[in-house]
Amino acid sequence: AAPRLRRGHSVETGARRRYPNGTECSLAVSPQCSGVLLTHDSGDSWERIDWQGTDGPGTDAQYGAFPSATTWYVSGGYVTPAAGVDPIFKATIMKTEDGGSFATVYNNSAHEADPGGAVGGMGAIDCVDEQLCYAVSNCDQTECAETNKSSGYGSYIHRTKDGGKTWDVVHFEYEATMMAIAAVSATNIHVVGGGMGITGGAAHWFHSSDGETFDTTVANPTGFFADISMLPGGKAGFAAWCTFSNSCALYRYGA
Repeated sequence: AAPRLRRGHSVETGARRRYPNGTECSLAVSPQCSGVLLTHDSGDSWERIDWQGTDGPGTDAQYGAFPSATTWYVSGGYVTPAAGVDPIFKATIMKTEDGGSFATVYNNSAHEADPGGAVGGMGAIDCVDEQLCYAVSNCDQTECAETNKSSGYGSYIHRTKDGGKTWDVVHFEYEATMMAIAAVSATNIHVVGGGMGITGGAAHWFHSSDGETFDTTVANPTGFFADISMLPGGKAGFAAWCTFSNSCALYRYGA
């Protein structure tokens, strides 16, 4: 059976960083102890696999897509600049085809002086198969609006059809933050998130039936959709929704 895969986070204990299971990280490998946690025994034990995308302080793995047991995509790089020299955004996607040796398949950084000059920080990613994947990036700091005006202040949906060799932006949404993707098939993709700026925090749920054109598919309540999961077959699913006043609920899509 294929291994069960989960995205890993680190936590700090005093002056030393440790994983949730208490294992100490190797700072020589990854300053943020960032990568994938892999279990072969339903969670009784975990193996840490570095995503090899940490090239400096603040560059961390955030999301993962696992279309097969050995082909994985890990996205991240939403950083906080230090002393005016680091990029304010790093949009990075790493890929492995052997379950551990990663290579960069996407990298686009924006310096603090021009944060809207790229595509923001890379967020969620999901794959239909090993070749077809969708990822979102968000340029949602006020600096993006100041430096790039209406063209860069929002969220991007990226697509690869050749396993990460090339990527194209299939959709840009002004003043929106995209938080999760469910890529059910090449003709059934859902992206959810929330608003920012003057939009008043309206939640967003976008759907595409051709893999390129994304339209709002449900009424936009105040708040944000934090995550989405589609049922087998892709005709129905659920999304977690919250307001900024700590009120949360589940939305159901389809039959």
